[in-house]
Amino acid sequence: MTVLLIALMALAPSVPRGYGYDEALAFRAAERREVAAELAAQRDALADKRLIAAYSRYGYRVARWAPLVAEFFPRSQLGNALYCISRESGGDPNAHNPSGATGLFQLVGYPFNVFPPRVNVHMAYHLWRARGWSPWSVM
Repeated sequence: MTVLLIALMALAPSVPRGYGYDEALAFRAAERREVAAELAAQRDALADKRLIAAYSRYGYRVARWAPLVAEFFPRSQLGNALYCISRESGGDPNAHNPSGATGLFQLVGYPFNVFPPRVNVHMAYHLWRARGWSPWSVM
């Protein structure tokens, strides 16, 4: 029993001596906020590294859409989505071709304007969710 108590005390977050219950709770909450801030900074640094990698691989015209694409597509598909944009439109949101394909992802057959980048990426995301990458011949 004593060994269990000592083990539990070792796992408990340390609170400086002399703190009351409310102060201890506030201290632990502050520790959690600091850890959360550190994790957020690490996540932002990783996102910056991914954006830098996208810039080096696809150039500015395509990589500038990475934050918008990341809002819709899962992280695991970000590279595929940027590759699709690079091959379909070259990063030009006003791209269109004679077959009627328009926008970043060169979507065809929508009865409304899909030129705005946010709309185009959102519709491409829904198409990808329904059918995978098969609608795009470049994938």
